[in-house]
Amino acid sequence: TMGRNGCEGERPSAPIGGEESVVWPASLQAELILSDKFEPAALPDVCAPRLRVVDALDRAARKRYAYVGAPAGSGKTVSTLLWLQKTKLPAVWIGLDRYDDVPSVFYKQLATGLYSIQPENEAMRAVLTSPSFSLSPVEHAISLIGEMRPPECRCVIVLDDLHFIDNREIVKSLPVVLKRLPKAFVVLLLSRRELPDEWSALGADGGPAVLDADDLRFAADEIRAYFKALGRTLSVDESRIVLAATEGWAIGVAALAKSGQVTKGDSRSLFASFFDEQVWSTWDEGLRSFCLATSVADEFDPELAELLSGRADAAEVMDELARTNTFLMRISGSSYRYHHLFCDFLQDKACESGIDRAALCKRAAEYYRARLDYTQALRFWLESGDFSGMDTS
Repeated sequence: TMGRNGCEGERPSAPIGGEESVVWPASLQAELILSDKFEPAALPDVCAPRLRVVDALDRAARKRYAYVGAPAGSGKTVSTLLWLQKTKLPAVWIGLDRYDDVPSVFYKQLATGLYSIQPENEAMRAVLTSPSFSLSPVEHAISLIGEMRPPECRCVIVLDDLHFIDNREIVKSLPVVLKRLPKAFVVLLLSRRELPDEWSALGADGGPAVLDADDLRFAADEIRAYFKALGRTLSVDESRIVLAATEGWAIGVAALAKSGQVTKGDSRSLFASFFDEQVWSTWDEGLRSFCLATSVADEFDPELAELLSGRADAAEVMDELARTNTFLMRISGSSYRYHHLFCDFLQDKACESGIDRAALCKRAAEYYRARLDYTQALRFWLESGDFSGMDTS
């Protein structure tokens, strides 16, 4: 039989609880100790085969450690699921969120996932359930790995949404913990950010394999294949139009496929109906106003966003937007920008709504002048159409 860990044969089961507890099969024990956080999103009913990306992940897996860093909507999760589907390797998937950004919580999740591979391992269970686990989570995670028996087959562990993890103790200690995993393990780290310096030494031979947004982009032939799977036939020229409009961005390709539009227009017209129906119409007026105001700037931090939108909670709004959708992404530190396709959409909406762009540009100009960034200040004064502020700049 095949257990949850995918290896041939079932090991002797162990009771959960006291002596009178029901004795569950090992494969069922593994399921019982895992929460929904260990369940990846399901693959879409229709998805592109993404053979190039799957091959790239195949090559990356040979280094044991692979880091996939790309903006939201680039296809990190779907590509990884397609690779797992192809390889049929047993995998532990851990989906992270902001509440995991605490060492005791993070390493408890990691330890639970690892224990689910060998649920009959009493030594691992003792470490996992130790009352002192939260007092020294890194040491306990290392101890739990040390109690693992050699895996009977190759395994994969996926840490998804690692961009939620900012805690310096976790960032610094994670490579130390992962290096102790048996060599049978392949580790995939998925994040919206670039590889942290602290993780660049993971593995041998120059660090982990790194895939970025360029590696995940759709090619024209993949776009044609995806549309065909949805029952739509694209010509070579049409697939090139979609590629030019989306830059191969996975969610952009999906958006066009679902919108039913592939015309020789610019990317604004291609995406407008999708954003209107699927995104804009679902947001409340306050969130819409915030996005319209901040779309004046190519990039912005919470302070500029507060100045433009008039919202004291600008930082919280930006953080929530970046975490929950694919259109606002963190560049570095506290700076954010909208994806250019969504920014075009917002600017068109702002024009239709009669937003006072000139007034917003003046606010941005004053913001940059106060920071002695005169180039940006001059730019916004010019855009405002009011040149009176240019003299002081």
